[in-house]
Amino acid sequence: ANQDQDAWGCKLDAGYTFKQVVMKPRLYVGYAFMSGDDANTNDNEGWDVFYGGWPQFGDLLAWKYVNIGPANALANVYNYNGQSSTSGEAPYSNLKIATIGASANLIEDFSVKISYSNLKFDQTYVGIDDDLGDYYQAKLCYKYNKNLSFALYSALIDPGKAFSAPADDNATEVYWETMYKF
Repeated sequence: ANQDQDAWGCKLDAGYTFKQVVMKPRLYVGYAFMSGDDANTNDNEGWDVFYGGWPQFGDLLAWKYVNIGPANALANVYNYNGQSSTSGEAPYSNLKIATIGASANLIEDFSVKISYSNLKFDQTYVGIDDDLGDYYQAKLCYKYNKNLSFALYSALIDPGKAFSAPADDNATEVYWETMYKF
């Protein structure tokens, strides 16, 4: 069947670094929008995941709602992956993500970055809240030299009102990262 695609998305990142302060603190905000399909039209307003760029908002967000199979509560909330052709490709559309965060160089060669994101749906079924949840991220990094660094990363997603028990359990992750540039 022929169907018109009438989707859109946007991403904004803006911040300010206080360069005159030794720790060089940076405050920033971000907003991302990926349209969801409006069931009341004949067009498909769902964002095409080919342009999604995931997991640019953190891999826990990509993992949480893609890899939990039949128990995936999003399947009962709204058609968030209608454009997906491959399981596990992080097939998101229908999202609004507002972020605030801060970063700073704590001491020489150590930096920290923290952020909070509020996640909402663009479109939902009648009677379903648009609250996808809250997303917290933190990263502590040690730069050993210009080519080698180590980091400890953690994230938590607290599902929102769009979910009901037992699908509203928190998702967490912590990992250690070593980066070698050559």
